[in-house]
Order: sequence, then structure tokens, then C-alpha cells
Amino acid sequence: MGRTIGYALDFLLDTLDYSPDEPTIPSNEADLRLQPSADPMQKDQYCIVLWNDDKHSFDEVIQLICDTTNRDWKEASALAHAIDEFGREIVDMNANVTRLLEIAQIISKIELGVTVRRAYDTFREQVAMVIIEWLVDLTRSRLGTDTLVIREAIASELLSPRRRESNIYGSGPQIPDLSNDIPNPSRIDWLFLYHTRLWKKPRMCLKEIYASILTLSHPHKLAIGGHFAAVYHRVIDAYLLVDREAETSIKYFALQLFTVPSVASHIVLRHDLVTRLLNIIINFFTNHIADKRILSGTTASTDTGELDVESFPFKSKRFMPVFSDLRYLCHNQPVQQLIARNVSFIQKFSKVCQLFMCVHPNKRAATSHVEYETDAWISVFNVTLSLSRVIKVYGEAFTWATPSQLINAITTVVHEILEVCMLNNDKLDKNKFSVPTCHAVIFGDVEYTIIEFDVLEEWVSFHHSLHWLLAELLKHVDILSEGSLMQIGIASVRDLFMRMSTESMILTLIDFPLRGALRSIMFIYPVIQLECSAFDGGPDTLRPLGAQW
Repeated sequence: MGRTIGYALDFLLDTLDYSPDEPTIPSNEADLRLQPSADPMQKDQYCIVLWNDDKHSFDEVIQLICDTTNRDWKEASALAHAIDEFGREIVDMNANVTRLLEIAQIISKIELGVTVRRAYDTFREQVAMVIIEWLVDLTRSRLGTDTLVIREAIASELLSPRRRESNIYGSGPQIPDLSNDIPNPSRIDWLFLYHTRLWKKPRMCLKEIYASILTLSHPHKLAIGGHFAAVYHRVIDAYLLVDREAETSIKYFALQLFTVPSVASHIVLRHDLVTRLLNIIINFFTNHIADKRILSGTTASTDTGELDVESFPFKSKRFMPVFSDLRYLCHNQPVQQLIARNVSFIQKFSKVCQLFMCVHPNKRAATSHVEYETDAWISVFNVTLSLSRVIKVYGEAFTWATPSQLINAITTVVHEILEVCMLNNDKLDKNKFSVPTCHAVIFGDVEYTIIEFDVLEEWVSFHHSLHWLLAELLKHVDILSEGSLMQIGIASVRDLFMRMSTESMILTLIDFPLRGALRSIMFIYPVIQLECSAFDGGPDTLRPLGAQW
């Protein structure tokens, strides 16, 4: 049984070696004939395959099929519904290459996914689909009264290295180079990577197979989780930059793995997945992208220059589930304990938060009427809202911290805030922001020194992710109690802050988020900081800030 399953899986992978990652059509007949193909005879018989998407209506697709293939409405309707159900369908097949390319070009003009490939490769993919359905049937079967033995055989073969065909026919298989990521990849690693080469029905079937293996035992969960984590960055590349059918992406398999505490702990410890996810976020939003890959060799600096909020990463809506994956991982108790007890986690996350500090600043429109917000304004809010949910979970992790560990985290975040706000690095545009200065004001017959800033004339931003992180850390008042702090030689929270910086710097720390906190739930974060920094300083501590507003 195991050998038969292994042969079936190898045939599936050998077939997908020649499949494209995304539906495209060649520009001419010469390019069509040069496409990768497993056909040993290289016959000039080709198929047009139409792929499913969620952008076009049934009537639009049906009419297009009628116009391009001379089918009647009934036949075209059956094809359209088959495409919706299975994910793709063959709409024409013949040896007239010129005619097939003409049809494909017409279809592609409305951005429908379409491919023109040799009939041999297309039908071989259809056979692969049958094999996948057969494997699904096996996961639902039993041998006598044993309901596990067949699934265990499938799991064993999936977790084993593939055996390639000794004789490679055809031309140019499209095999990714995994040598730098996985020395000896197993079949399931290849299937995770080739998920984008499949269509709706086989994708769903493969997910069902993977889920059936997870239920076998705890070691199987750890094994599948480890293999998924090893290729996770490749999966994210495909999801963010290639995949047309995002809703069936293998990326969403992460939900079944990252929410299991033991699996989450395993992949964070063994595969450093939290750090890798943070690097993906940094490199994606700094637009370090080439050849449909997010560059991961070197991490972009987070403390130089502004983000380009008009670039593709901010306009894409697919980034949200990437933040969700990070949140799922960090919500598990074992991972939260790692975050609280290992300072490298807060250091790395602070760099990610710093990346979005004061992003997309605005200045009051004094001479023009603004009827609606720009698309960039909305995109940036979507990104920072996703980040804020991760910040909340990261802050909750310090429930497991000791006073000294929490103090170290607060110190790290305050340092990053002051580096940005005091313009010690190049994160903020010096043409828009200047080093904060203080001036004296009279408030209630008393003179106070406050930050000099005019909200009506100067640049402000709603996005202060490092301040949000600091506020989440300051919520742990039970750990920051006077008794706990006295044990490590600190008199109070105020004493802690005054040790880290001067009084004017503390005013700067609080002042920056208040500049843009005119509305929305984000106002609560600077308020928390304000209360925590002043709760033992008496009412006069609040008056200078009140005078500023």
C-alpha cells in the first residue's frame, strides 16, 4: 500500500514540475512551443483552459465562451458552472495554434485566468486530479476495523523524500531550487510549494488530506507543522504575489497549525517563525520584492526613510492574514512565555513597530476643501489596524513576565520611541518634523515648560505603533506595583521613566501620539501613557499638557 501511494504522489509531483505558477498565455506560436512540457513526442495538440476567479459574473463568462468558441448558451453555461465548481475547465482543444492563441488573447483582455498548453500536459494534470481524489477516498477508508492504518501509510509517504523519474522526457521542468531552504525536502514540502499550480477542487482535497493526518497523533501534528514552517516564506510569497485564488491558498492551513499551543511552540523554537514573519512584514512593506519573491537574505532597515504608501504592498489587501498568522502564533501561552522571557522578541518587534511610526503624516488643509480621504489614507489605516491587533497580543504576553523582564521591555520600547521622536535616526522626514523644543506658558497663574507645537500648522500622524506597544506594556500594573519595583531598586513608574530620560524627553514621549489622537480608538493609548506617567506626580503634572491643548 505504501509503495503504491508513493508512486501516485511522485506522479503527481512529476506532473506539477511542468505546470505554471500562475495562468499566463504566450505572446506567439514560438513561445507556446517552447513552454515546459512532459510530452516526449512534443505533439502540436493544445488546450485552452479557463480558470476560476471571483471578479467576473456567470453571465459575463458565459457570453465570452459563446463569442469565442461558438458554443450555444446551454453548453457555455455548463462550462461556466463547471469552472466555478472545480476551479478550471478545458474550453477548446485542437492543433490550430493561431486560432487558440487568438481566443486566449480575447479572454485575457477582461483579466480572466487562461492558459494554452499542450494537450498531453493538460490531461496529465487531469489524471493528477483523479489521484488526489483517490487519496481523499483512502483517508476516509478503513482496513477491516482499523481506521488509522491507511492514513498512517499516506502520512509516511508524504513525509518521505520524493523519488524522481529516472528518465525526464519533454523540456524544461519548472522545479524550484530548495537547496538553501530545505536540504532534503519531503513530498509534502513540494506539495505545499506547488499548491498555486493547482486549481480549486484539488486544492480543497489536499487540505482535507493534510487535516486527516493532523488528527492521527501529536507527533504527526508537530511533523506537519515543522514542514509547513520550513516553507512558510515561500507559501507567503505565492499568496501575496502570485496566487489568483487566494481564498483556497494553502496559507490558510496555518490557522489549523498556529492555533495549537504545542505546534506553535515547536515551530517558533525550531524554525524561528516569529522572527521570520517579522522579517517578511518588514521586507514586504519596504518593497524588497523581486521576481515574485519577497527578498529574505537581508532585512531592510526600519530606521531610515519613509515608507512609500502608494506602493503595491499598501494597496494589496492580502497582507491582513499575514498579521493574523503572527497574532495566532503569539496568542499561545508557550509562545507568550517565550516573548516575555527572551528580550530578542521585543527588540525585533519594536523594529517592526518603528517601521510604521508616524507613517503618512498629514498637515491641516487650511486653504482647500477636503471632501474625502485618499486611498493611501485608508490603506495605511488598514495596515496599522492589523498591526495594532498584534501589538495587543504582544503586550498580553508580558502577563508572564517578571518585573525585571517587563522593565527591560519598557526600556527597549522607550529607547526606540525616543530614537524616532528626537530624530536620532532618519525614520522621520526632517523636512516635515523637527527636534522637539520646549517653551514656557502661563496656565492658572503658574508658568510651565511644555513642548512647543502648533497642531494647526505642523505635520501630524495618527500612527504611533511604538506608543501603542508601550501602552500595552504599561497596562500590567500588577507587575509594576510599588512592592515589585522596590525589589529591583526602582521607587515607582515615574522613577523608572526619569532614569531613562530627561523631563523634556518624557514630555516628547507623551506629546507625539497626542498630536494626532483627535479621534478613533487609538486615543486610548496616549491616555494610558499619560495616566501611568503621572499617577504619582500630583495634579500639577497634568497641567502642562492641558495647557498645550
